[in-house]
Parts: sequence; C-alpha cells; structure tokens
Amino acid sequence: MLINTASVFLLLTAPFLTATLATAQNPDTFVVKISLSTPTIHEGDVLSVEETVSNPTDHMVAVGSVIGVGSMVECLNANGEGLGRRIMGPAPPEDTPVITGNKKLLRPGTSSKATWHYNPAVGALVPGTYRLRTYIRDMNSVAAVYSNVVALTVLP
Repeated sequence: MLINTASVFLLLTAPFLTATLATAQNPDTFVVKISLSTPTIHEGDVLSVEETVSNPTDHMVAVGSVIGVGSMVECLNANGEGLGRRIMGPAPPEDTPVITGNKKLLRPGTSSKATWHYNPAVGALVPGTYRLRTYIRDMNSVAAVYSNVVALTVLP
C-alpha cells in the first residue's frame, strides 16, 4: 500500500489544527465585547472603552488577572506596533456579581458591564488610526481571553 506525502502531512497536522481551532473558540469560558463611546477622539482626550464580559456557559467562570480584576488594553498603531502601558488608565467602579481577591466570579447567563477611562501618556496617541482590544485572564485556565477589535481614529 502506497501513502503519498500529502496524506501523511494531513494525518500529522489534523490533530494540531483541531486543537488550534478549539483553543480559538473556547466554549467553556466567558466572552469579552468592547465598543468605543466615540470612534474618533482628539489628541490628549480621554479614551473611553465600553466593555461587556458575558458568561454564556452553564457554570461559574473566574474573570481576573494576577494583579487585579481589571482588563488590560492592547493598542496597535498603523505599523502594527504595540503601545503597551502608555495608554493604560484607572479602572472604574463597577457593579460586580461576586469579587474574591484578584478575580470576579460570573454566574452562568450573566454579564458585567464597565466603561474604562484611559488617560494616554503624552505623545502615545498621535494623530492616526489604531486598533484596540482588551483582554482579561480566565483564572481557571490562566489563559488570556481577548475581546473583539475596534478601530480608533485620533485627530490633532
């Protein structure tokens, strides 16, 4: 029996591809969705990101981070370079279902909404277009759960 090279490659990579797709669409954890109160701001303005964390599962999920319950923001400029902590801001007060230490426990079928106000460092958000998303740790698996990506335009 002859087996061609393409068949062997497919047999060896199929489990990897299946595992990758399962990781990308993890049905066992929460979902993060963000929007901007305004998709256009002026240089030096406060950036407001509206975030909803929902638990579509049938069990409690643990949302958090190593240093606190809040989200982290990822901001990429037009060249795909990350701006890191230069646009981080304080976490707002929020109504949270349950907080224990560095995590928030979210009951099945519930969601938590917050508006994050970021005060970018001077010169961090210069005029241009940026891609933003947030991420929070699933404290059960310690994996980062990312939100959708939104576009932000900064004007002079």
